Amino acid sequence: MIRFPTCAVIAMCISTPAWAQLSGSAAMPGGVLTPSEHNAFQGSFSDIEITEGRADPYKLGGALVFQQKEDAGLNLLQSAAAAGNADASMALGVAADAAGQSQAAYDWFSTSAQAGNAKALTWLGRSELYGLGTIKNFDAAVDSLLTSFEAGNSEAARDLAKASAYQWTTRSLQEPSTLWSRALGGGDVVTLLDYGRYLSAGGEPVKNTDAAVLFEPTLKNDPVMGSVASWDFARDQDLMPTGSVLTALMAAHDSGNAGATARLGEWFVNSDDPAEQKIGISYLDEAVGKGQSVAYTALGNHYISHADQAGSKEAALNMLLTGLRLGDPDAGTPLSRYYYREGDFGVAYDYAVLTSTAGTARGKMEAKQATINLCRDASAECKRIPVAFITSRRAKIHGDQVEFDGLPNDGFQPTYGFAEVMVPTEDAPADTDFDWWGAITNAFLSAFGAAPKPIDVFEQSAVQATIAGDWNDFSAALKHAMEQDKGRGGSGETLLFVHGVNTSFEGAVLAAARLKVKGNLPGVPVIYSWPAGDAVRTSDGAPPSLDYTSDVNTAARNCDAFQDFLVQFTKVIGSGNTTLIAHSHGSDMLVSGLTSCRGALPGDERVAPLLQHVIYAAPDIDRDEFVAIAPQIVKLAADVTLYASDADLAMFLSGDLINGNPRAGMGGARRTVVDGVDTIDLSNIAVGSGSNDGHGYLWTANAVLDDLNEIIRHDAQPTQRCLEKLTGAQGGAYWQFRSDCASQ
Repeated sequence: MIRFPTCAVIAMCISTPAWAQLSGSAAMPGGVLTPSEHNAFQGSFSDIEITEGRADPYKLGGALVFQQKEDAGLNLLQSAAAAGNADASMALGVAADAAGQSQAAYDWFSTSAQAGNAKALTWLGRSELYGLGTIKNFDAAVDSLLTSFEAGNSEAARDLAKASAYQWTTRSLQEPSTLWSRALGGGDVVTLLDYGRYLSAGGEPVKNTDAAVLFEPTLKNDPVMGSVASWDFARDQDLMPTGSVLTALMAAHDSGNAGATARLGEWFVNSDDPAEQKIGISYLDEAVGKGQSVAYTALGNHYISHADQAGSKEAALNMLLTGLRLGDPDAGTPLSRYYYREGDFGVAYDYAVLTSTAGTARGKMEAKQATINLCRDASAECKRIPVAFITSRRAKIHGDQVEFDGLPNDGFQPTYGFAEVMVPTEDAPADTDFDWWGAITNAFLSAFGAAPKPIDVFEQSAVQATIAGDWNDFSAALKHAMEQDKGRGGSGETLLFVHGVNTSFEGAVLAAARLKVKGNLPGVPVIYSWPAGDAVRTSDGAPPSLDYTSDVNTAARNCDAFQDFLVQFTKVIGSGNTTLIAHSHGSDMLVSGLTSCRGALPGDERVAPLLQHVIYAAPDIDRDEFVAIAPQIVKLAADVTLYASDADLAMFLSGDLINGNPRAGMGGARRTVVDGVDTIDLSNIAVGSGSNDGHGYLWTANAVLDDLNEIIRHDAQPTQRCLEKLTGAQGGAYWQFRSDCASQ
């Protein structure tokens, strides 16, 4: 399975003005204010005449900082703030945020709010909501945002809408659609994209708002970025871009905006008119030269679909792979098409899954159909794999069909059930036994009394699901399935998978099934699917908060419910029968669920070891926090394994550009080494052709899949596997694959 960056080319998603460097602190990208808010605040000083003798130090200082970009203005602002000027304190907070100094920004926003500035409360609340410069405090954040909103500051509406939709607070809030309506009127690009993400998650749209009305405030407030964001929103929601959007794109292209150039190329190259296609190719060539992921995808797709116009097939493939690496999941659809024609069904399937679970609306429909059609092809070898599930997602019932979206169930309460998915099996190990699936499926069917149905009401999904009545029904069926597995020579255990951010329910089922097949792993596959968003393409220039931080907040709010489930699951199903595999931010959720949601799990109620194996793959968790909490984790399992790589782009983006701290999933010089945890540094192995950003090696690196099999099937220790022990520069032992295994 291929993973892609959380934010498309995050280095291009954030702009940190070079002038806004406050002395004495390292600069990180700002994140409290949106680019539009920064521009508006800076613009409020544009008409102020800079005169040394001005009596108002706040206005002079603000003009020097935001108009002339001179740090001398900071001293004037600080003097004004010391004299009790709340506006000056807010201006210092904005300057600190632009410099990436989140703690200083939080302190200044707090000072300004305490001095009576209601607008500063929006940015104070946002800091508390996302843990920027302070510890997250959801209810305190909402209190600040509500006070600001009620004082007339519409900037707070977006954050309140998200808090309401994703249940980040226990406070009573207005309906999300009402808050979105207020927020969209401000014309902020980030608001429009966040609203699109909410709609993709299954949210209720704002009433009586067609595309033309929806895009108008954004196009007026920020014509350049608004045109790009409106185009992406239309694509993501399968809408036809309005004439005003296309006109604005033309103007943005004329002003030199590469994102607009790429999207114009995407529009023209898909025309039926050969002359317009040539215009599109010209636009796309220009945008490719400026590193636009959309342009690489559109041009690669055109050339691979029009062999008569293409240069080399390899060049077209490289364009698509580059588009994918740069963060455009829609590149998976033409890649899937190509590998399907080549008869490489396993690779074709994985690329189709990528787009079907993370692409834009138009790309998803084609990719979903591809996952279905591929296994209908007589040439493809496919099997129906059963996966038990527990999900805190909202369920939508359509007759005898059930669909799970990206919003939380009330209170994150669980729904239990059983899913089936058809997956290719030709890339499974030769000794894989698929006869077990029928017995497992029958065990669930006999308990639930209903056959699974497609999770999409239009049957555009390879996943079928049915739900159990309650925990008792589910646990009884799962134990029966485990007995059937053991009776056929299997392990009779469970393989519990916890996914990361930007993963749909469908994607989680597919991930578990593919991991089971490609690794030939023992045990009945089970997933815990929390309401992570279903990521969409992110406009260039938008901050990374759109997908990643929203999912992180949702995971944090889901933690108590996850811990309750985990205690119940290990007690009833059996702690020694459970292997836990967590990927990416699922690792952070698992660490919290095992330890810190409401304190450690009660030691007097468990039988040590609690779990058979705990496996963290590409763990997106703060490295120092993991090192500090690991001693508690190692007491809860027979063994703990951590896979890390220095070629994992997602770890770099999360650690260096979003969170500002190394992640436990980083390899190389920043690897995590802690007593009791078997750290395996994958930096010396190939991660597989399907993991172009290095984050999906759990599904693509054969060496890792083989190692997982040894751990779970044979309880093999590192010394019994294809590993060699090394010592890091700072001391501490870790493992790497031996050279004869690294090339697998």
